[in-house]
Amino acid sequence: MKLSEAVGIYLRVKGRNRGGAFQRTTERSCGYVIDICGDKDLLAYTKGDATRFRDVLIERGLTGSSIAHLRINGEEVVELDYGQVMPRLVYALAGKVPSMDDLYAIPCFEEHRPGIKKVASSMLFVEAPISRFPQDTRHLFPKSVKIGDVTEAIMAAHPEIADSFFNGIGHRCQFLESEILVEVLLVLKGMGIVALPIHDAILVPASAAAQAKAVMLEVFKKRTGQEGVVDLITKDQLEASDEAEDEAVVEAEEELLLAA
Repeated sequence: MKLSEAVGIYLRVKGRNRGGAFQRTTERSCGYVIDICGDKDLLAYTKGDATRFRDVLIERGLTGSSIAHLRINGEEVVELDYGQVMPRLVYALAGKVPSMDDLYAIPCFEEHRPGIKKVASSMLFVEAPISRFPQDTRHLFPKSVKIGDVTEAIMAAHPEIADSFFNGIGHRCQFLESEILVEVLLVLKGMGIVALPIHDAILVPASAAAQAKAVMLEVFKKRTGQEGVVDLITKDQLEASDEAEDEAVVEAEEELLLAA
């Protein structure tokens, strides 16, 4: 059986009862992998091919449902995610303490938190005010809302760090974030706990969740001088988030078709 045939079977089985967005996204990712690794008989792949195949899959990114089926030492994993890590790091670098619990709960945009999160992140990496919605964010806000409305609302909600937007501070935050995560991994390794890093989160065996969360909070406080937030995401939540993302993509595509 060739790789392309195996992919076809995978799409038929996994794509059952899933939205069209899942099929299209998976086809693109698998097609990319086949282009890189070659379409030959599965039994003919060498260890080197397998390593490259794995690297390409990691490069393409794991979805929530894929992560949900990972095992560490035979045990189901949970994801521990630093909550609102970028704005919290900005506050830390500015020597300020946030005055609100949810830094993405922006007045007038409480129901558009996913969009606020993406726009706020973009505002931290550019060095000039943005004049249009960042890629894949337009559909996250009502049509009547302009990008200026969103950026002004974000800055008004965070006056203590308003001057930190549009000056590229996001890169400093990413570096600090990486230092924090590396220290977390090293501490957990010393405790005999296997952890897999994903951006600002880690995957650990479910039985080690409490210990790992405590380490993450301790390291964050040590590195920033401020209290952090760590969210625990279970297998069911990972799968649900993946399905919700598929539905959001489909809705966005339908909206674009209607507008055309």
